Amino acid sequence: GGGINVKKMPNSRISLSISLPDDHDEMFLEIALACQAECLITGNLKHFPVSKSSGVKVLSPGDFIDVLKKKYYPSLHQIF
Repeated sequence: GGGINVKKMPNSRISLSISLPDDHDEMFLEIALACQAECLITGNLKHFPVSKSSGVKVLSPGDFIDVLKKKYYPSLHQIF
């Protein structure tokens, strides 16, 4: 069965070749890339434009919960 994948932080650091609207958010994208994360969850979607997210899917907390409900609890998703 599937579950949520938790990956260990790698020892090497990835440097971005782009700049995000808020440079304080760049470390979060670097970590997501270094860990090969499936997604990055944030309440600041505007700080992670698709064109600058280096292929990492960026989701709001609500969208992430919707993805989990659809994937792991499809019958529950139909109720809510």
